[in-house]
Formats: sequence, structure tokens, C-alpha cells
Amino acid sequence: RWASRLTLEITEIRVERVQAISGRDCIAEGGEHETRTSDVTLWGRYRNLWDSLNAKRGYGWDTNPWVWAITFKKVPA
Repeated sequence: RWASRLTLEITEIRVERVQAISGRDCIAEGGEHETRTSDVTLWGRYRNLWDSLNAKRGYGWDTNPWVWAITFKKVPA
């Protein structure tokens, strides 16, 4: 830890299908957020991102794979 610039504490771990992601979770995953963006639009953007990273490996959005959803918080130094 002495060399770490950032320390994270895991606060929650759950297993869910990738298509069960909420709009809020899409934003937490790095999705763009606009005040007028609907959950449907957020899911569409996240689906495109997911497929760009995982579809070639056989884990595309349409296969709805199981994923680990890990929530964490930053621990002050």
C-alpha cells in the first residue's frame, strides 16, 4: 500500500446478467451522462461499448452473460 496512489474499499459484490444493468450503473461504468438522456439511450450506448470489447470473444450483449458487479469507494490516504 505504501506505493499506491489510490486505495479502494469494496462495498458490494453481486452477480447479475449484463442486460440487468441500470442507467445509473451505465454512468458509473464510464458512460456519458446528459440531464435529458433516458435509460434506453444509456443502455444503447453501454451495449455498443460492451460489444466493442466483448463480442469477438463470444460474450456479446445478446448472449447476456453473467458478470460480477463490484461497487467500491475511495479510501482517503
